[in-house]
Amino acid sequence: LVDLFLGWYATELNRPLARRIVASIYGEQVANEFWLRTVDPDFKEWAGSHATLTEWVARKALAAVAHSEFYRQRLVNSSAGPVTVIPLASNAPANIARIQGQNGRVRILSVGIVNPNKRVEAVINAVAGSSMLRTRCEYNIVGHIEPLYRARLESLITDSGLLDVVHVHGEVSDFELHWRFAEADILACLRWPALEGASGSCIEAMSYGKAIIVTDTGFYSSIPSDCVLKVSYAREAQELVQRLEMVALDVKKRDALGKRALEWARREHAPETYAERIEPLLGAAVEERPAAEALKQIGLTLRTMGVQHDDPAVGRIGSEFRTLFCEAWPKE
Repeated sequence: LVDLFLGWYATELNRPLARRIVASIYGEQVANEFWLRTVDPDFKEWAGSHATLTEWVARKALAAVAHSEFYRQRLVNSSAGPVTVIPLASNAPANIARIQGQNGRVRILSVGIVNPNKRVEAVINAVAGSSMLRTRCEYNIVGHIEPLYRARLESLITDSGLLDVVHVHGEVSDFELHWRFAEADILACLRWPALEGASGSCIEAMSYGKAIIVTDTGFYSSIPSDCVLKVSYAREAQELVQRLEMVALDVKKRDALGKRALEWARREHAPETYAERIEPLLGAAVEERPAAEALKQIGLTLRTMGVQHDDPAVGRIGSEFRTLFCEAWPKE
């Protein structure tokens, strides 16, 4: 969403208006810092914690879907229309066959855009710090990675003496991605901070019936604790080693976790479930569209009158409008 906002700004907006939009949502201090940081390599990580621009998009929506409870309140606070929580839909892969590795090692996998918030360095350090994990596991990292961060990871791998254990593959074909999932024994789906409303890679891992380790935050906290293993970010180093060693050694526990995760994914993340749950929301959005259009027109009129976004009158008018016309809208 940050990229969308910057692209929109570049083609449609002028800097003062774009700055006012950020300030109206996150305050003057964040707005000032936002534009200074756009050239920094860690800008997206910073924006994920301070200015996601979710509210900017939600303000424009007739209705909103949060893919986990983690995002619901942010949408409720920003969207004038109905809001509901529906787990992200995912098609479970068909005909999954477990692929046995030739070296007998337990295979750990991380998938997705590889950046610091993916916590792959924490997994590397966990493997490096455990003699059992070093000798019995291998760790594969799959997904787009910027050259500078790849060099940083490869330096850590070399310094840790893990050249034969940890492998950074970068982007791969759909076919290779499928068999990487199929051959994996454990999926490391760690995040800090959690930036997304749901994790496609985590849901896909559940659909493959894999044992999964997640950070206990955001979307991941909503997954039942008997379907995944959770680690606290505050105790990440210690708990990650414990969880990895436990499922690396205990095949039965690993398989049981994967089975429960698969059952959960098939039930909660099925496309049919998504379609069934979104239909009432779409009906409510259509029914209330005239009120949303009226609210938009009021906003344009206030702007023409020179009323600023932080004027107390804006809040009072919005509150009164919601009371008169929006009380029936679902805010699940």
